[in-house]
Amino acid sequence: MDMKSFGAQIIDTVNIPNFSKLRQNQWCDEFRKDVESYLATYVKRDTMKTLEDIIRVGSKSEYAVESLEYFVDHSGRSKNPEIDCLDPYTDLNRIAFREAIEKRMDELNLDAIVYPSWNHKPAKIETFQTGYKGDNSQIIAPHTGQPAFTVPMGFTEGNLPAGLQFLGRMYSEPTLIKLTYSYEQSTKHRLPPIIK
Repeated sequence: MDMKSFGAQIIDTVNIPNFSKLRQNQWCDEFRKDVESYLATYVKRDTMKTLEDIIRVGSKSEYAVESLEYFVDHSGRSKNPEIDCLDPYTDLNRIAFREAIEKRMDELNLDAIVYPSWNHKPAKIETFQTGYKGDNSQIIAPHTGQPAFTVPMGFTEGNLPAGLQFLGRMYSEPTLIKLTYSYEQSTKHRLPPIIK
């Protein structure tokens, strides 16, 4: 493993007690609220205030349009919609999830938990509009409020890029920047694209 050869101390498996239960029902569709807050704070145009305004302007990407249209009618938790979606400082589910992870990090004296950014290959541009779209890991961050940085870790079958996610404690961005920068500079897995 790259990190071990560069001097990192590795613990191969980190088990979080009750992880399966704690990760359940964390996702809240808050896109509309977030994007409209952004528009009100930073765009400040009479013609661009709502999600519908963005849809009206349009996009050449069918994927982007479909994603935006999804959030017109979807908000809150898909399961247990009666439970409010709160931030990482006030949502008891999110706090419990974070505390379990950070407690285990403390017990093992970990600076970060490192895992693949996703278990599936990335989508190719030519199939993105009509089929498999790929994704990234959303199981821990952003739900817990903990910072997570993704860096290139090499290539998979078919010469497709793969990512590695570094998860830290709350407010540990300086540590994560050092770790991820060191990893990137040591491995040089990031390659410039070949443009034809």
